[in-house]
Amino acid sequence: MKTKILLIAVVIGLGGVAVLMGTTGVFAKSAAHAAAGAQDQESAATAVTAEHGEASVGPAREVVLDALPQIAPRIGPPREIPDHPEAGEMEGYQNKPIAGAVGEPSPPPQIGNQEQTPGASVFNGEGEVACNNYIPSDHALATSSSYVVQVLNDCITVYNTSGKVFSGFPKSLNTFFGAPSGDAVGDPRALFDWRQSRFIVVAEDFTAHNLHLGVSQTSNPTGAWWLYTLSGTVNGQLPGSPDFPMVGQTEQENGDSDGGIYLSYDRFSSNGFQDNVVWILPKSPIYSGGGFSFHYFFNLTLGGKTVDHVQPANVMSRQDRPRVEFLINTLDFNFGCSSSSPCKGLVLWTIYDGVPSSGTNPTLSGKLINTANSYTYPVTAAQPGAASGTQCAINTGNAGISSTVHWSAGDLYLAASTAAHNGQASDGFIYWQVHPYVTNNSSGAAVLASTAGTIRNEICWGCNGFSGNSTLSEYYPAVQPDDEGNVTVVYNFSSNGNYPSTAYVSLRTTQPTGAFPDGGFSLANGQAKYCQIDSVGRNRWGDYTANSPFGTPLATIPTFWFAGQHSDANGRWATNFGQNAFTSDVQP
Repeated sequence: MKTKILLIAVVIGLGGVAVLMGTTGVFAKSAAHAAAGAQDQESAATAVTAEHGEASVGPAREVVLDALPQIAPRIGPPREIPDHPEAGEMEGYQNKPIAGAVGEPSPPPQIGNQEQTPGASVFNGEGEVACNNYIPSDHALATSSSYVVQVLNDCITVYNTSGKVFSGFPKSLNTFFGAPSGDAVGDPRALFDWRQSRFIVVAEDFTAHNLHLGVSQTSNPTGAWWLYTLSGTVNGQLPGSPDFPMVGQTEQENGDSDGGIYLSYDRFSSNGFQDNVVWILPKSPIYSGGGFSFHYFFNLTLGGKTVDHVQPANVMSRQDRPRVEFLINTLDFNFGCSSSSPCKGLVLWTIYDGVPSSGTNPTLSGKLINTANSYTYPVTAAQPGAASGTQCAINTGNAGISSTVHWSAGDLYLAASTAAHNGQASDGFIYWQVHPYVTNNSSGAAVLASTAGTIRNEICWGCNGFSGNSTLSEYYPAVQPDDEGNVTVVYNFSSNGNYPSTAYVSLRTTQPTGAFPDGGFSLANGQAKYCQIDSVGRNRWGDYTANSPFGTPLATIPTFWFAGQHSDANGRWATNFGQNAFTSDVQP
């Protein structure tokens, strides 16, 4: 008899807490059914659960961005955006050999004409001195047909699409969100809502343990914004410190024709990582500055272990209307992912009716899907004068998905860093294109009861190192698709011959899967050794690069916007952003 897995949705009341999903195994306890029992144990190891609640937020305050004072450049000792490191993040300093799946060597980034990857228009972004001297950078980007909004630790800047800064920028995130001047405000995220022509910016106040949300009142981000401060403690149920906010959006919900903003974050306590939380915020009241109630999920688990870095998808195209909001994560904090025990798989989540009709509640389901390649915590990346495993090597974070995940034309696009699999002290990344499936429950009601997914493309970029340079590492990837399914991936790189830099590589949807067609381009080359040690001894780099779609009006060729950080001549972080596209059918 085969094991039968049931996902059970529990309807709960206002402010209630319940397990939304569970598993049941149907099997006989005789020796003849030992195989079925083993199968049930395997099912239990991949069971997904979550808890649910509801909360409310008062009306917004209003700020005109252009009227705020410009940040005065600040030179001096760096100020630190706090972080909650996990044990695995320090593995790179131990410089252990890495075991795991096999990947093909990839060429290093090149400067020059590439036959496959389109060249980019490159613009200078803000840097460390202009952004209140905070480390690291962290990088968010949102673009429309007229504006580019760049958000970093602790500054926000608006450009036109030719890369020219509007007068009076950058502005401080503290001033923008109304946080006290001494608070550390960072970990920003940004999106553009193409359907409603609104900019969305999220950041965290690490000092007050709050999350901030801002939405532009019009398509002009230099004008008026509605701003909300969202407490990290919700209805007394969620005490703890939020960290690493992640944001996605939908364009339509059953209870809100404008859609929802999905705000996810990792939650920490004095004992370390606690769980992941997902807030589902209705757009319509937010876009008018009103108060609102919202649903949230927390304590998302797989096989009894809490998951982290659960990235909600950005439904980026005004034409797309997936029937659910998708979220996805790698196996990370609680799953080891060590050099001796690499991780494998992605957890795909769906939230149906996230902003529900009156009197109903959202439902959530999840599924572990297999990946072809394993992954592990990346090692620290070498740079000239600092080998991997030494203090001034670049800290490259963890095995989580760090950048925004995009939904486009039926697929999810994502990537995560990993250490090389052949024992080299270097890093690469894995790119995934995932096509998810959802099915109704057995009663036929419009409540989704199961989730599955097919990986249409998986590229283990540099998993066996990079030919010609055993110290080259490439890390913090961010994937941007266009409406056709072409992609550009932006990432950082460094080696014993390269200071921390930014590069990008592109892939057409009609090109073969399993590999990028070339080595890509360098967007911005590092100019000096970067070594700014944080309070826990890491030479912490920006925790994510950035990307943003640009595809309006419909007659315009969809364009990739992307951004990353590099070291400047004084050894501080600086940024560049670029724009490219497949503009002709004669391009490969």
